[in-house]
Amino acid sequence: MIMIGDNQRDIQAAKNFGCTSVLISRNEKSPTDLGQDFTVHSAIEAADLITK
Repeated sequence: MIMIGDNQRDIQAAKNFGCTSVLISRNEKSPTDLGQDFTVHSAIEAADLITK
């Protein structure tokens, strides 16, 4: 299972449930390192990651 989120709570929830965590970082002010497994910058990138 993969969980996509845009904040620390989302990433931590994914970790707590044993999911792969994906941070969606949409702009320069978005966090970049919250301990996530992957980082994407758009929903399209997330879809590409999931289908690979």
